[in-house]
Amino acid sequence: MQGKVTLSKFIEHVLDQHPDRAREVVGGPEAVKKAKAGDGVNRPKLRLLERVECDAHKVDVRCVINVPNPAGGWSQRLVHRIWAIVIVEVTSRCVLGYAISIRREPSKEDVLRAIRNALRRWEPRNSSLVKDHKYHPNAGFPSKLDPNYVGACWNTMSVDGALANTCKTVRSILKGVVDADLISPLKEDKSYAQRRSLDDRPYIETFFRIFPKAMSRLSPGTGANPKERRGRDPEAAAAASNFQFEYLEDLLDILVANYNGTPHSSLGYRTPLEQFAFLARREPGLIRTADVGEVSRMLSARKECRVLASKSGTNVHINFHNAEYSAEWLKSRRDLFGEYVDVYLEDEHDARFVTVSYRGQIFGSLRASPPWHQSPHTLYMRTAIKGMANKRLISLSSLDDPITQLCEQAEREPVGKLKVHPAYLEARRVFAHFAGKLDFAAAPTEVAAAPAAPQSADDRRTRGTVANEASATSSPAPSSSPITRRQAINTGRRQ
Repeated sequence: MQGKVTLSKFIEHVLDQHPDRAREVVGGPEAVKKAKAGDGVNRPKLRLLERVECDAHKVDVRCVINVPNPAGGWSQRLVHRIWAIVIVEVTSRCVLGYAISIRREPSKEDVLRAIRNALRRWEPRNSSLVKDHKYHPNAGFPSKLDPNYVGACWNTMSVDGALANTCKTVRSILKGVVDADLISPLKEDKSYAQRRSLDDRPYIETFFRIFPKAMSRLSPGTGANPKERRGRDPEAAAAASNFQFEYLEDLLDILVANYNGTPHSSLGYRTPLEQFAFLARREPGLIRTADVGEVSRMLSARKECRVLASKSGTNVHINFHNAEYSAEWLKSRRDLFGEYVDVYLEDEHDARFVTVSYRGQIFGSLRASPPWHQSPHTLYMRTAIKGMANKRLISLSSLDDPITQLCEQAEREPVGKLKVHPAYLEARRVFAHFAGKLDFAAAPTEVAAAPAAPQSADDRRTRGTVANEASATSSPAPSSSPITRRQAINTGRRQ
């Protein structure tokens, strides 16, 4: 045997003396990770809404947006990075809510937006562009099953070690609104969670293994790695098919809602929604709901600001997120000069106005000073514009509208020169919000024909105006009128 039996016994003896090294040699680094906190076997049985798992996943799809061309018509720009932040309930495998991030990395606002969507009532998106993908009859979210499930809170939320998930803002709002604790790999949490461990959050990781398969079947799909492209060109496919970002939003909502309505073998071939309802009926008093007002104010920025005043008392203002705010009533309140007041944003889509309270009493609203007083915008857009001004890409002055400059700067860039700035996509969302929450992607050439309902003259006139603004705000065919941004800005100014 040439000593093979003796050598084998010696190797087994050495491995038995060094179990850590043996585990790494036999199972690799993944086995070492599992040995620290277990492989998930014999997990404790949890009740409904006892724990949810939250994570972000980069959507492996290329899409485009159509921006007005200064020479006329429209130009396509690629959107390279889109994130989906999803919250999954552990016992029922049901997706409670999700959010889409258009930034380079998900931020705390995106995580809070996913939490807020999980606490709100879900409504199917009405898009005529999604022809190949439709909602299943059983598709939806728990809020569709019963009005009592709207705002259903959970007890703990498991996340990874990303700063957007574990920051102080997310912890405080999660505790204050949902009354839930955060489980993360940080040392102060004293948990066994491990960063990058697939067994720590198995249900959200399983969802993200199923979810990309549906996206990879699309022609603009890139796959999880370069090998999955198989000679395809997702960028060219997205440009040729005009696969727009707004279409992707509708498609993601359909895919997630259909996932909740698809039977799972691990649930006895029940759908996650059926399992959620079954567990809720077993313990009727288990579900607790969040306050509607607190949910709506989750993304409202709050800050304690000092009232600044000149010696003459004419220039009285506060500084709130890179802008000055003032009002006539503030100049007459000399008792507030030099005092710290609570300032918070009522509408996340409109940072032009803030509300001031002092010692629990609300005094009134303040309006942003020039140049931030003209068009509606978000705090993220303002921060991005400030950064572009520091790079001398935009010149801020009291006469020019910085939001218009942001859009013009993004639209003037030659095709292929720079990626679309996330602030420009944020601006399109704000314009859609103030234009009546219209769908940008409703191109006149792609809207499906529907039977016309009887309408009065006033209804026809109103619907015709809204339809014209929708086609102008969308990514239309070359024959459409290129007045999208101006119409939306004027609508926001009037409101």
